[in-house]
Amino acid sequence: HTSPAKNKEIYTRICAKLADAVQKRCQRNASARHSGVIINTSGWIDGVGQELLLRIAKSFKADVVLVIDHEKLLSDLKNSEEMKEMGTTVIKLDKSGGVVSRNADRRSDLRAARIRSYFYGRW
Repeated sequence: HTSPAKNKEIYTRICAKLADAVQKRCQRNASARHSGVIINTSGWIDGVGQELLLRIAKSFKADVVLVIDHEKLLSDLKNSEEMKEMGTTVIKLDKSGGVVSRNADRRSDLRAARIRSYFYGRW
């Protein structure tokens, strides 16, 4: 699957397993424990995408969530009961100058190319 939308339950389980593996590593390794983890999500933030984002934050026990240039998501996360219960700080970051937005088709093509490259190497 190239999108969490294809099967959100599998996506959620895989993220939870990854979070568990990261937490176990952090328990065993002081450097890993003190360095933290950066989780770059899919960018799907509407409806179910936001629900998945909250699940990921909860699985990883995120203490900080950075929102890049999206006021509605920032507001929704800051007002989220889940974020409040976890004590998660939500911070807004401005988009860097020169960033070019890509349409959904272009992002899908790039994602598929990265997956293909991972499994089969560069063409």
